[in-house]
This record gives sequence, structure tokens and C-alpha cells, in this order.
Amino acid sequence: MIKFKCSLTGLCCKASPITLQSFEEMLVNFLAESMSIDVKIAPAYTIYDALSNQWIALSYTLYLNDDNKCPFLSKDNRCSIHNIYKPFICRTYPYVPREVQYLVNSELKLIIPQVVYGVSTRCPVIELHKPLISKYFEANASFIKEYMPSEYEAAIEAERARLVIVTLLSNLWRDGLVELVQKPPFTGSSSRFINAYSLLQRYNPRLPYILGIYSIVEKIRLAKMAND
Repeated sequence: MIKFKCSLTGLCCKASPITLQSFEEMLVNFLAESMSIDVKIAPAYTIYDALSNQWIALSYTLYLNDDNKCPFLSKDNRCSIHNIYKPFICRTYPYVPREVQYLVNSELKLIIPQVVYGVSTRCPVIELHKPLISKYFEANASFIKEYMPSEYEAAIEAERARLVIVTLLSNLWRDGLVELVQKPPFTGSSSRFINAYSLLQRYNPRLPYILGIYSIVEKIRLAKMAND
């Protein structure tokens, strides 16, 4: 079977803003600071905590820069953080979440993520292979795993990380440390938001190890030292 291979056009880095998981927001900000790159990141999906009167951000949006491209896209059309840390959605592309929902069960005090993945037709390679994908995608459940194994594995890793975050947040809810309520997204002062990862780390000191944060931070520091 023919395999997906990125054509390195950089089009995906200019297509739309980039969605980040909560811990990725911290990593991307750290990367931007270490590389002296200006980034604009804002909370995306949030859930309200009635105890602290704050919105907990489960995901963030990294906006394109004024040139309508990812701020980490270099002048030679390459990802400048490819070998340090690429957000999940960049690693899974063009196999990307079409729909992400967080179901909040107030009775069980449980958050359940529901994510539906699909193949983006904005990718020129996907456009080229469209007849093949149309033929096999619906009929063969393992097609994506065989066609784009690296991107599929990145998607599995992304959902494992997402599940860790919502499971730990659900635990805090059941322990009475937060009181979660679904409300319309709040767009006011940034002081009313708290990063879900930052919140959870207070109660789960091993979370950076579980998500591999420390090793990534060390790679960022080493890269900065090499460039200084």
C-alpha cells in the first residue's frame, strides 16, 4: 500500500491557528521565550470552577502571526521546533481532530473527552491520494494506521495525554477541590483563567514525569544553550 509522506510545502503551517493541549501551552510559551519569538496564545475550551470563580482552560489556540503563518515557521519554510517539541496537532497532521467535545457528567463528577479524527483535504498529498482514501477509509478500520503510521501513533499519544488531564481533573472534582460547571466560554480578563495542567500539577507532583514534560523542557534548554 502507498504510504503518506509529507511534501514539506509548509501549507499546514499557514492554514489555520494551532490548537494546543493545556500542557503544550506552557511548552510553546517556553519555546517562544527561549527563541525570542513573539506568540499570541489564548484559552480555547474552558470549564468553569465555581469554587475558585475561574475558568479552567483545557486547550489553547496559538494564533498565526501577521504574515498568516505559524510563528515557528522559519524563513526557509521549515519548522524551527521540529526536533525539540512539535504540538500534537502538528505531528498528527493531516490526521486531525474534526470535533472535540468534553462531556461533563455532574452526577458522577466525571469529564469524558470525545474526539473524532478525520483526514484534512487541505494537505496536497491527501488531495493526490484522494481516490485511495475514498476507497479504503470507510471500509478498512486499520487503513489510517497503515497509510500514515507516524501520524496515527501521534494521535494515540495525544488522546492518552488528554485523558490523563481530564481524569486527574475529574479526581479533583470528586475530592471536592473544584466544582465544575459548564458555562458559555468566558472572554474577559485573562486573570480569570487557569491552565488545567498548572492546576493539576499542584496536586499531582509526578504529572510532569507522566507527560514527559521534564525531558522536553531539558531539550528546550539544551537547544537554547547551543544557540547562545
